[in-house]
Amino acid sequence: GDPGCDSDFDNSEVNVTTSADSRARLMVVLDSSGSMNWNSCDSTFTGGDGSNECPGSDVLCATCNGGGTCENGSADDSRMAKVKLALTDVVSAFGEVDYSLMRFHQRETDFACPGFNASNKSGGWQGGGAAPCSGGFNAGDLLVSFSDGNEQSILGWVDGDSNYASPLPPIRTDWEVRGSGTTPLGGALVSAGDYLDDVRAVDPKATCRPYRVILITDGAETCAGNPQSAAAALAADGALVYVIGFATNDIPTNTLLNNIAANGGTGSAILVDDEVELSRALATIIQESTLT
Repeated sequence: GDPGCDSDFDNSEVNVTTSADSRARLMVVLDSSGSMNWNSCDSTFTGGDGSNECPGSDVLCATCNGGGTCENGSADDSRMAKVKLALTDVVSAFGEVDYSLMRFHQRETDFACPGFNASNKSGGWQGGGAAPCSGGFNAGDLLVSFSDGNEQSILGWVDGDSNYASPLPPIRTDWEVRGSGTTPLGGALVSAGDYLDDVRAVDPKATCRPYRVILITDGAETCAGNPQSAAAALAADGALVYVIGFATNDIPTNTLLNNIAANGGTGSAILVDDEVELSRALATIIQESTLT
């Protein structure tokens, strides 16, 4: 063992508090593109995102061939809503690892519910436009950093509510992941690598602590980035990259996701279609990452 694995360390500059053990650190990079407002069973806009402010419609069973949670009386059929449900279950249930949360870059804007056009703003956030997603949009936003007891902060970003008292939150007060804009897979992984470099530089247990990146996405790169190269760089630095394709059903997208996972040192992408399968996939990653 590394002697650093038996010491405590606190560096407020990067908001990291290391406990007495060597808990694995998992960074979740969550797709926040506009297509996350579509149904999980097809590429149809749900009319919202499943949140309290913008619930949308309960999907008809005819749309989804009778599968999933169709016609259950709840607007929980968007990809975003289902991914949030799975993340909530896993973060609440598995406390033996540390989490951080990143989304695709978005800028703050006045609140509006999502529309059919996936590039439009959603909630209090506006995502990037077409490739190369200029203006800083070819990147990821760190929403919650690694720290002791940050689970409630993460859950607050995926609880389906802006967490603001009035019906519509003013600008800069929508604390919820929303689906808007395009898909900078490569740029987000580069941002994840930059953050992890800073964290590991002040982590005395970095040589024995597992670091992992979990990319959850419903689509392919659309910002002219190179996610395969970014995943390879992360793996070379010791952070394996897991890729979970949510409701991806076309061969080119799944091929790309498999290549990202392969370059990230995890073999192939994990393809899931609902929140139950996603919860199981995340649980498996956590178990594989936990030191025993």
